Amino acid sequence: MFNQDQQPRETRPSSWKRLCKFAVDFWDGETPRFKLLRVFFKEEAADLSGGWVRFIVLAGFLAYGVWWITATVKDKTIKDKTDETASLRLENSDLKRDRDKFELKLTILEKGANLPVQTNSPLDKRLDLLLETLVKALPPDPQFELLFNAAIAKNNTVIQLDKSRTFRIGVLNLSEITAENLTVRFSGQLKETNVTTKDWIAVGESGSFENQELKPSGFPVWTTKFRDSLAGRETWQTWPITVSTNWSQPYFGSTIFIHSDRSKAHAFNVVFVFGP
Repeated sequence: MFNQDQQPRETRPSSWKRLCKFAVDFWDGETPRFKLLRVFFKEEAADLSGGWVRFIVLAGFLAYGVWWITATVKDKTIKDKTDETASLRLENSDLKRDRDKFELKLTILEKGANLPVQTNSPLDKRLDLLLETLVKALPPDPQFELLFNAAIAKNNTVIQLDKSRTFRIGVLNLSEITAENLTVRFSGQLKETNVTTKDWIAVGESGSFENQELKPSGFPVWTTKFRDSLAGRETWQTWPITVSTNWSQPYFGSTIFIHSDRSKAHAFNVVFVFGP
């Protein structure tokens, strides 16, 4: 009995011809190589003369497989290294170009500012040195004092109002630097119906942060702005504010913010008490 796929021995090609055909098919790759090996060793190897042939063929194909895998991995590794090298060269070129641009801009800035900067210092430190020199060369920020009815009032102070229930907020520029866009914000417990004034605008709503949440107070923020520049050591008096009699409480608290361009916000907590 023989497999129907096999030809009779006297009509089949010689063993070496079949082996050559197998090698050609294996190299061509149209048929899966694992399937070719399985068929060869199952149906063909038994017909070859001598058991040593199977060993030689198996060893040959194993050697080829190892060589093929090694060559493939090596080629891929070389390709990856080549791509990585090309990418690093391109990145290095971009970094050098950015460094040259940065150095040119820094040189122009140093010359334009006309400031003494050590050119022999490291490039990454020169910008810090230049900024530090610029900060030292700039004039100090404006500082302010709070005035009530032309008298200086400190933070956390109590102001007693007379029967007119009127007060006037003023600002003293303590520095020699002119204050631009001087602004005063007055937040407290007074609504539009509780105040009589001019040039003060009720905008927004005051509040406080508690546990990372804004708690609105329900009261507006009164704002006024000086329409001119306040020179150093000069004062500015805002428009008077009169608290209406419909505010029946004996006192009210407030926070007053004073700031200008290039200055920090100066905050003053004040409690107003109505006199008898």
